[in-house]
Amino acid sequence: MNLFEDKMSKQHEINEDHASDPKIGDFWSEMFAPILVVVGRPNPDSVLICDKMKDVGERRWTWDLTQCRIMTLEEFHARLRYDSIPGFWADCCPEHMTWVKERAMELMFGPKEEEATVTDKPGIRYPGDDDQNDSAAEMSVEQEACGAEGRRLDTASCEGLSMLIDRRAAIASLLAKISDGHAEPEDRKREAVSAAEAFLDALPGEAMLPTESIYHCGDKEVLLQWKDADDFIEIGLPGDGTISWCSSVGENKRFADQEFDAGSVAIDERLSGDIVKMAQNKLRRP
Repeated sequence: MNLFEDKMSKQHEINEDHASDPKIGDFWSEMFAPILVVVGRPNPDSVLICDKMKDVGERRWTWDLTQCRIMTLEEFHARLRYDSIPGFWADCCPEHMTWVKERAMELMFGPKEEEATVTDKPGIRYPGDDDQNDSAAEMSVEQEACGAEGRRLDTASCEGLSMLIDRRAAIASLLAKISDGHAEPEDRKREAVSAAEAFLDALPGEAMLPTESIYHCGDKEVLLQWKDADDFIEIGLPGDGTISWCSSVGENKRFADQEFDAGSVAIDERLSGDIVKMAQNKLRRP
C-alpha cells in the first residue's frame, strides 16, 4: 500500500466512525467545499446538524446556525455515502468546529445584535482564496460573532432548542429553578420534581424543553408549560403516580388524566406528538 492509499484508508475509517457516531464539531466537506457540521446529539439515535451557510463579506462565509435541523442517525449516515457504490462522497474532519455548540447557544442566550462585536475579517475563507488551508480553520466565538445579524430566536425557542444541543444540562438547569424557587423541602415536592425529570428524560429527541416550569404549592405539583403565540401545552405532575395534561396545538385540542410511572415512563403518543409539533413550528418560523 502506497502513501496515498494508506491516507485514503485512514480517512475512510474516520468517515465510517464519525458517520456512525457523530461528534459535536465534526466538519464534513468535499474537495474543500463545506457540506455540514454537527451541532448536537439530542439522543443516541439523532443528530442536530447545520448545512446552511451565509456570506459575511470579504469572500468569507460562516454557518447559519439559526437553520439547524435534526436527522436520524440512519438518515445522517445515508446522507454522506454513495447510493450505488461503497464509500463516502464527503470526508470528515473530526471535532474540528466545536465552537458551533457554544455559538449556537450564544445565538439563543447571548447579546443582542447591536451589541455583537464584528471583527475586521470575520468568517471562514472561501475555497480558492489565498491561504485556502485556512478555509477549514477553527474560528473563535469572537470571530463568529458576525453571524449575530441572523434571525434571533425568541426566548421560548431558545430555552427549548438548548435541549437539542445539551439535553442533560438543560433539564438539570430547568429542574434547579423548580427546586430553588420554594423554601419548603417537602417530600411531595421532591417526588413531583423527580416525576418531572423522568418525563423530560423520556421526551423524543426532537422535543423542546418547556418555556415555563413552576411548583404549584396549592396543588403540590410541578407544572410544565409550552407557550407560543398560537399553541399551548400544560402538564401537571404531582408525583403521586398520575399525570394530567391539556394541549392546544393547531387544530388539535386534547386533555387527559392518566397514570404515570416515573420508573418506566410511557408518554401518550398524542401528547409527545404535539410537543414535537410545537418544536417544529418554532424552528420553521421565519
